[in-house]
Formats: sequence, C-alpha cells, structure tokens
Amino acid sequence: MSRSRFVLAALLLLAGVGQAQKELSTEVVLQAEEATVAPGKPLSFKFTVPPNPLRFAGVISLEARIDSPKLAGGTSLLWPILNGVKLEVERHVYRGRQFSFADGRLLSTYSGGGYFLYYAPDYTIANTADSNYKSVDGHASDLKFVVTDLLREGENELVLENTSTVDTRVVKVRSVKFAWENVRPFEAPALQAGPPEGPLPFYEPAPTPNTVPLVQMDRDGKSGLSIAADGRRWLVNSRFSIPGGQWDGFVSEQVASDTALGWGMMAMVTATNSQRRVVRQVLTLPRCVQVRDTLMNLTDADLPVRIHHELSLSEAPEAVYLNGLKRPLKQGSDQEPANPTTFVKAGDAGIGLMPVDDVTRVHSRNYFAGTTGGFADDYFVLKPHESRMTQWWIFPVHSGDYYDFVNAVRWSQSTNFRLDGSFAFVTAREPFTKWTDEQAANWVDKLSLRYASCSISAPLYQGKYPHGTAFPLVDHKPQRDLLAHLKRVRPQLKTLVYYHVFISTEEGASQKYKSDRLLKASGEQADYRNPIYPLFFPTLENAYGRAMERNVDLILGTGPDDLGADGVYWDELSWSSETWHFGEPWDGCSGFIDAKTNELTRKVSHVTLITNPFRVKMIQKIMGAGHPLIGNGNPVTETETGLHFPRFVETGSITNLVKSHLYTPIGLGDHLTERTEQDVMDNIRRFLDYGCLYYYYHQQATENVTQPGLSRYMWPITPIELHEGFIIGQERILTNRSGNFGWADGSRHEVHVFDRTGKELPWKAPTVTQDGHTYTELRIPGGYVAAILRR
Repeated sequence: MSRSRFVLAALLLLAGVGQAQKELSTEVVLQAEEATVAPGKPLSFKFTVPPNPLRFAGVISLEARIDSPKLAGGTSLLWPILNGVKLEVERHVYRGRQFSFADGRLLSTYSGGGYFLYYAPDYTIANTADSNYKSVDGHASDLKFVVTDLLREGENELVLENTSTVDTRVVKVRSVKFAWENVRPFEAPALQAGPPEGPLPFYEPAPTPNTVPLVQMDRDGKSGLSIAADGRRWLVNSRFSIPGGQWDGFVSEQVASDTALGWGMMAMVTATNSQRRVVRQVLTLPRCVQVRDTLMNLTDADLPVRIHHELSLSEAPEAVYLNGLKRPLKQGSDQEPANPTTFVKAGDAGIGLMPVDDVTRVHSRNYFAGTTGGFADDYFVLKPHESRMTQWWIFPVHSGDYYDFVNAVRWSQSTNFRLDGSFAFVTAREPFTKWTDEQAANWVDKLSLRYASCSISAPLYQGKYPHGTAFPLVDHKPQRDLLAHLKRVRPQLKTLVYYHVFISTEEGASQKYKSDRLLKASGEQADYRNPIYPLFFPTLENAYGRAMERNVDLILGTGPDDLGADGVYWDELSWSSETWHFGEPWDGCSGFIDAKTNELTRKVSHVTLITNPFRVKMIQKIMGAGHPLIGNGNPVTETETGLHFPRFVETGSITNLVKSHLYTPIGLGDHLTERTEQDVMDNIRRFLDYGCLYYYYHQQATENVTQPGLSRYMWPITPIELHEGFIIGQERILTNRSGNFGWADGSRHEVHVFDRTGKELPWKAPTVTQDGHTYTELRIPGGYVAAILRR
C-alpha cells in the first residue's frame, strides 16, 4: 500500500472510531455544571458503565480548584474515590508524582491529604497567567485517572472528598465524567538504560583561590561599585529611601582612590543628607567582595530606610536564580532568608549577591526583572540617633555555575563542617514499643542510624500534641522506656527528643502567658493554622521563655521524671508559621514602610529577631554540655550560621532542598509521598540532584526497610563542594552521575555502587592517574548511586 493510501485508511479508521464512540455513548457525564465540595461534605455519584466495544481504558476525569478571588498557590486536599478505592497518582494521565510552577518549584501532585489544587477564581487562569504560580504542564485544574480494574458490573460509585479541616477551603468541581478512552497513565521519562561510553568529565575540589575581584568605587558615587573579574565588568548600585517618597545613592564626601582595590584592600566612602549618614567600607577577598554599610539616624525620631542593592546588566542574562531556584521566566521576587541569594549567569560568567547581617537577612527580598535585580530590605528602621551596620556580599563566579556560587558562599561562611550520621524518627506507640531487642537493633542497623528522635505524637495531651507548656504535663514513661530500649541494644545510638518553642497546647496557656502571645495585626493571637495550636514567643525575659528552658532540662535530665535523652531535635528552630509579631516588645529595627511615600506606617517585630537571644542561649546550653542537637530549617541569620550543628529542610516539595545549600545540605524524607522502601531509595538518589544528603522521615517507610542503600556509606562527611548530582566531602564522594572522581591528590579509593532498588552490587571501577592525581573512573547506569571513600 502506498503511503498516501495508508494515511487515508488511517484517517477513515479514526473517523469511524470517533463515530462509533459517539453512537455508542461511551461517556457518562456525572456533573457538568460547577458543584461544591466542602470540607467534611463529600460529593457522591452513582453510575453504570456503558458498553466498551473498542476495549479502551475506563477513565474518570474532572476539573477542580480551591475557590479563591485570585490565583495563588495551593494545597493537597481532594481525594477521588471509586468503589471505595482512592485513585492514587499511578493512575493519573497528565502527571507523575511531581509537577512544576513557573518559578522553578517542584511540588508533589498528591499527598496523604489528596491531590494538589490551586487557589483560583476559574479553571484556566493557572495555565495562562503571567505568574510564578503558572502550571508549566498546562493541566492546573485537570484530573484524569485510568480506573478500568476498579469498575464493577452494574452500579459504580465515585466520591469526591475534601479532606481539609479549614472551612474556607471550599473545592469547586465541574465536568465530572466517566468515559472509555484510548489513554494510559502518565509515564515519567525513563532513566538512562546503561552506563555512558566515551570520555568522562573529571571532578575534584577546586583549588584554593589566589585571585580576587578588582573593585572600583566610582568618583561620582552614583554608579555604586564597579567589579572586574574574569574579563568581565559588573555594576552594582545601591539606593536608600528618604521619607517623602525620595531615594538617593552615594554622593561622595570622601572619594575613593582611582586605583582599583586588590587583595585584602579596604576603602571607605560616606554619603550624608539631613536625616541620615551612610558610611561604606568595601573589603576585597578571594571569591568575595564584602560591603559594610553603617547607617546613622541624625534625627530625633524613628527613621525608616528602604535599602536596595541592585545588579545592572547591559542585556538579559542567560539564567536567573532567586533563593536557589532557577527561574524559567528569568524574573520574580521572593523572600527566603535561608538562601537569600540572587545569582545570574551572563555569558560564561556569573555573579551573586546576598545579605549577611541578621537584620537585613531576615528582612531580605530577592528579585530580578529584565536586566536588573538584587535584594532589598523594605522593613529597616533606625531608632533616634542610632547607628547600625549592615553587611552584604558580592560573588563574581568565573564559570557562571550556580553551584560554584554556592560553594563560594559556603567557603566564605565557613559552613563546611563535619556531619556525623543518619537520622530517623520514632514514636512511643506500636510497633516501636512492642519491638524485641532483635527488632530494635535491626531497625537501627538497617538505617545505619546515628540519631533517633522521639516525636511527641504519643502520648497526647487532651487529644492534642503536647506542645510547649503542655509537654511537662503528659506521662513520659512510654518515651523514656522506648529511648532506653534503643540505647540498651545499640549504645552508640544518640537518642533525641522533640522540642518546639512557638506552640503551646496547655489548657489556659493564652491567659497564663497573655503577654507572651504572638499577635496578629488585628491584635488577636496568631495560631498554627488551627486555633487549637496558638502561638507564643520565648525571650530571655518572659515567663514563656523560662518555661521553654525548663523543657530542655526535662528532655536532657536524668531524674526519675526526666526523659534522659542524649540530645534534642528542635523543630522549626528559627520561626514557625508567622513572620511578624504586632505587639510588644518591639525588635528595635523592623517596620512596615509605605512603598510610595517611604514613610513608616507601623512598627512590627520579626519573630526570628525578638527570639534570637533566647534561641542562641538554648543552642549554647545544649551543645555546651556536650549534647547533640539537630534542627529543622536552615539558619536565617548570620548569628545562627556561626553555630555549627546539623539542620535539615523538609521536602514536601523537593526544590525546598535549595534552602539547605548555604549551611548543612540535608533534606528530610518527603512526608507527603514516601511510603515504601523504594520511595526512600528514589529520594536518596533524587536528593543528590541538588547536592544534598538524606535523613529518614516517614515511619511507615522506615519500619520495613531491609537495606540502607547509599545511606550506609553517606556518613560521616565534611562537605567541600556541592554540585548537581554529587557531593565532594573530605571523607567521601557521593554521586548519581558518572565521571572521573578524585580529591586532587594521590589518595586511594574504595567504591560502593547501588542499583535502583538500593541493593549494593559487586563493582570494579578503574583507577585513572593524571598529573599525580588519582581518580575513580565511574560509569554507572541511570538510577544508580555510588559512594567513593577516600583511603
């Protein structure tokens, strides 16, 4: 048959199929018009399936959104249930386990609470809006599932359940249908089948830098800083707001030398107006330009100052990273003080900016649009006649690689310190409390655990988690017995107990600690997205802070009523669900400033800043006595960054891992989707895509783990460099990529390779010698991971 005849026959066949479907009514519309699914009020549809002469797949489809007057993010709360079976993501036609926002974030398609839905006023805006929330795959509101195996003869029932406990999270649905369609579930791109052939790249730590950027502070003062590095010149401007809607930059009273600054050289300029003086010091160091601006209030009143430090390019950059996320739209604005960076790649080079001092860092907003961007502090307030120094850094990067920028920051911050071992949670309930010695030891060994933290989800206090001042009011014997059991069978294990300082569930706590409540702008007490979890703030001076210190003593004490743990796991260490406190005490440096007039509209307190002295004291108390400490959330201030202990980030969205890049690159297993051992092994591999290590989380997954996989050889590690796909540490290299790996020396190597299921395989990796350096030539298939140990 000729090609033209074949195409004509195919078209006629397709037309016939379409006509047959139409004539046989292979679709059942369950709900055409928009309907509401309120929390606790599921919608139910009963239907009988039509004939299926073409033997297509049975499909349930619908459109859904969370009712909202404007587009925003979303949450996971809708479960479609067919004949009593939840339709899980393996059945989804349009998406796998994750999808992407236009701002670069990867989010889970579903979790234990159901499928992710957008807050949106309609069903199309999230596919078309010029917004960082835009759905890249074009299926923001579409849910479609293959359900052939779940269908019954006769009557079938579809239930749509809104699992939210928040009454205002109302789901809207429309076009709810059953149909026979020629579709199949979404298939993720297959992993590379075999190891690569041909030449491999060489990976080793970069040499210690011996060159510095050359910096010129322009004589006219209006162009800010001119930075020359790697054959390229960058311009970074600064501006400071003036009440009344005005701005100014540096108009020099003292002019810097015409000679560019070299290694370790410092210069100073001063800018003054009638309300304030700014004194700038610039210090040039390897990899980094350090800028210190001291602002002085010359008035008798509180002085608001908005501060913007901005990079100006001659043309649009090739890539833009804000807060560690690559922005496909090359624009955006966001606040994330754990990674308060703006990095751009232009040509073969790049440059990054970040705030450093405590105040500017927690206030910071990173942004980029067109050819300009940097970071801003729009909340800075000076008390009458006060002087305050702000500090920020500039990093020219010769390669233009984001991870080279990250490594320069880590080197400048001295955050490459040793991380000792693996971590997991336990709870004082079955099966943990019923384990034999053999089972408990097997659990510790299979996870290669260094730390086990007891949660507070059992026992409960009046049906709630015993947070804050409720913690001493429960019977801790089950927790104490569980920790003692683990310690007895594996004495080297470090036992920890959960600690949280912002929530209290004690009955009457809001009255008992009335002056220590975290307040909203309305004057009402803030809560953790549920009134049963009210928020407080601890300080060195208030009663709530003293109570929170007693909790530390209870956790670490060895008395008959104490828990006797080795150390502390500190949840939400820097802040909780609220950023601002709208009451006393004032933090002395924060306020809301009108964006048009630059006038101070209200003094407020940043939760991190008002609690900082208390939290630092507790950290020093715990670690100073030799107790291990692990925190949730990476540091958001310079002060915290200087206190070295493991801290991780949660990975409900795997792109949260970028928040860990400047401190300890550790991610906690994904509590939303991890349920099986294979899920764990997949995430150990995927975390390496972000240069990150893995901590175990979900107990359902860890209870039945049969092998630790790469985690067995992950620790201890002292990071030297992070990269996409691998980590170079002093003791070991962990990778999910092929390459020639070494330490720029003649050390010997030991290699361990694991397949996609986490099983270690016999493996021979050749040694390559080049210029006196030894390298392991590692060729692994896609989905494999490896540890190269330095001997």
